[in-house]
Amino acid sequence: MVLGVWPLGGRDNLVRQMRNSLEPSDGHGVLLTGTAGIGKSALARRVLQDLQDTAHVVHIRASASLHQTPLGALNLLRSHLDPRLAENPLLVVSALEGLLASTTEKPVILLVDNAEELDAMSASVLAQLACVPFVKLVVVCQSLSRAPQEFCGLWQDGQLTRIEVPPLTFDEMRQLLSIVLDARIAASAAHFLWSSSNGHPQYVQAMTQELIECGQLGPNAEGIWVMNGAHPDFGHRLASAVASRLRGYDPESRTVMELLALTGGLPLDCLPENTGQKALDVLQEDGLISFDRSEPAAARLTDREVARAVREAVPLGRKHSMLRSMLSHVCSLTTDDLLWQVEYVGWRLECGMAVPDERLVAAAAESNNRRDPVNALWFLQRVPTHRRHAAVVLEEAHAHVLLGDSAAAIHILDDAADCEASLSEWVHLELLRGTLLQRHQQRHVETQGILRSVQERLAGTRGGPVTDDLRACFAAVDIEHAGFEGRLQDMERAAAELTLPANGLDASWRLRAAAWQAEVAVLMGQQEVGLAKLNVVIERMLDARVDQSEWENAQAVVVNTLVLAGRWQEAAQDVRQWRTRHELPHSYSGIETDLAEGVLHVLAGRGGEALERLESVTSQLTTPDSSFFRARIEAATAYAHALQGNLSMATTHLRRAENTQGNPAWVEKQLFNYLYWMAVAAVEDTDRASHQLLNFADENADKAAGAFELMFLLAAVMLGRREEATRLAETAQRQQGAFARVAHTYAMALLNRSPRQLTEAAERALDMDFAPLALSATQTAREWAEPGDGRDIAKRTDRAFMRAEAIINNVNTTIDPLGVLTAGERRIADLAANGTPSKEIASILNLSSRTVDGYLNRTYSKLNLSGRTELRSVLG
Repeated sequence: MVLGVWPLGGRDNLVRQMRNSLEPSDGHGVLLTGTAGIGKSALARRVLQDLQDTAHVVHIRASASLHQTPLGALNLLRSHLDPRLAENPLLVVSALEGLLASTTEKPVILLVDNAEELDAMSASVLAQLACVPFVKLVVVCQSLSRAPQEFCGLWQDGQLTRIEVPPLTFDEMRQLLSIVLDARIAASAAHFLWSSSNGHPQYVQAMTQELIECGQLGPNAEGIWVMNGAHPDFGHRLASAVASRLRGYDPESRTVMELLALTGGLPLDCLPENTGQKALDVLQEDGLISFDRSEPAAARLTDREVARAVREAVPLGRKHSMLRSMLSHVCSLTTDDLLWQVEYVGWRLECGMAVPDERLVAAAAESNNRRDPVNALWFLQRVPTHRRHAAVVLEEAHAHVLLGDSAAAIHILDDAADCEASLSEWVHLELLRGTLLQRHQQRHVETQGILRSVQERLAGTRGGPVTDDLRACFAAVDIEHAGFEGRLQDMERAAAELTLPANGLDASWRLRAAAWQAEVAVLMGQQEVGLAKLNVVIERMLDARVDQSEWENAQAVVVNTLVLAGRWQEAAQDVRQWRTRHELPHSYSGIETDLAEGVLHVLAGRGGEALERLESVTSQLTTPDSSFFRARIEAATAYAHALQGNLSMATTHLRRAENTQGNPAWVEKQLFNYLYWMAVAAVEDTDRASHQLLNFADENADKAAGAFELMFLLAAVMLGRREEATRLAETAQRQQGAFARVAHTYAMALLNRSPRQLTEAAERALDMDFAPLALSATQTAREWAEPGDGRDIAKRTDRAFMRAEAIINNVNTTIDPLGVLTAGERRIADLAANGTPSKEIASILNLSSRTVDGYLNRTYSKLNLSGRTELRSVLG
């Protein structure tokens, strides 16, 4: 199926919408609009194929070759008519009506494809045929502005229902790929194809076929399709798909697209003088170009891979000609405008023109900023070896970091230790070297010495704008190093000093400082304070001036903060939203996102869903730096298998986790310890695991890391260390947030030997998506239950137990206890749960009180409840 015709995946809603639009007797049909290749014709054919038993479908396809021929699109139908009728449209309509009526007794649907190419007379005849009672139209057109006026009139009069066919969403794209491949596809691979194609089905088909042919997309050992290369190149299939889409545009529009592809984007006043507004409007309406909110306004191609395909399709001679034309038209093209600098420098190199070293380095820096290290290295290789100064070394090291090879970057920086460099260049080189070395298994101790030498040199330098900026850069790295080592109090103090107004920080710095403050507050157990600061982080992330890398770092802080504050469902939703952003670099929407989703699922107790994410990750760890992830992945996978009861696989992954290398950050180490020892508790020795978890709680208490102290302490108590319940209650009491509250409720329930409180703890745990705690609490509640505890408590305990068990066993992770109710029963149940008396409910809904009581009794019976008190509990 991959190489054949693809199915219409991910379009179920549009199929239903189109069917519903063709059913009413008072309507005349549907007007489908959408860019070329988006799937309009396939959608129409799919729906009409389903209707072929109840309707007679006639296909009419317009073409550019017949655009000037009166009634040319109707040649097939006209062949059955008297040729003398052709000059009178009214007679043609009457004759065609009679012809269609004599051909079939079924209703007739005229499928008009490529409607923008219809000649005027054909459009008029078809619009009039649509008014015939037994005839409906399905008109397929690229845009409303291109549709014949007759069809626009039918739409404006409400006779045609317009349905816009948009690009596929990420979820729709993943569904389509799973159908085509007949297997699961890793979320990271699906996101790469979705973001590269901008959700365009025709492009994603070409890309998928090429990636499979070149071996960069294929199944791993578990049968999940994953990417096998970080920087794939697309060839003839994508170029052919792009060329097919662009073939219908006039020369002026194609020239605009070529210029934007070659330059990466241009201010509007830099476009050729003969570029008409109509061409720009059509390209924008078709989604091919977009306009930046900049001053002056600028245009660029919307799809990254389309731009690459257009650029590569321009012959070299034409590239020379266009470049000379642009240089003569706009003398300011040599400025450092980052909107088009990378593509423009590449254009000059392709044309064999000289490019100054500083422009090559600037283009490399911007390529690194765009997460395109291959292109960055291509630029840097054009700088002669004898002129490879400190700025070249810095960008070369950055590129290797982005390629996932920190060892190579460290080697480059070590070799450049004695190169000639300005103070600014030396500081940035040393700060990068110190940052990379802190993860090195043997050399991580060197980082502190590097930072000390930078601090000493800056202290002896006279102040000024440049020196102040360098001191701010040093302070940032120093804060991050404190966080890397878990020195939270040092981190908190330095972050607070950095945000003083006197520092005059720009948007990215202000975002970074707010993120540090939010993260350290939550880590120290001040969850409510951290969440308040998190709102500041989210607000500052909306600032358009924020650097992309700073946005990514802040996004990671948002998720970490939500997790440690017990807002796990919000964290999961946030991670899922990463994949809805086309502009995210592929690395950020790849294994890091898969790992984040997997860890969130395993923390919640959803082992099966965790494995769906994690099993696709390991085979994608192809770079040297991937060992930084491997330990967490193996530990999370081991715990997920343990939750599923597959102890042999859990043991295998535990052994692998023990053999990973590297020096992880302190936060990463805590997460690893939690996942690893929870898995050990399931497969080996609960006592040893709980003892080790208590040791970790003590270590974090010494660091004032209240969040992790509480997490480890709760885990130990859940594993049977009930003698620590008092400490757990006291620790939770000192902290804030949902996690602390549920831990305190659980601890007090153990101290009071109260099944009711244990059930309340379980319900709260389920509310925050923490099934393992809910299962532990309900098991203990059942163990301690007494005959006099009451029927309502036993039922609540059973319900919570079954919900937790279902989540962990992957039976149904979206259980809705109210799903058995009708809409009327649910409406009355909601009102009753809110305390509304039956008489008032009857008045609101215009029912009798007896009817309301009847609804409520049926609701109690369906949900196995005793009355309103339990109903309020179920509705939460």
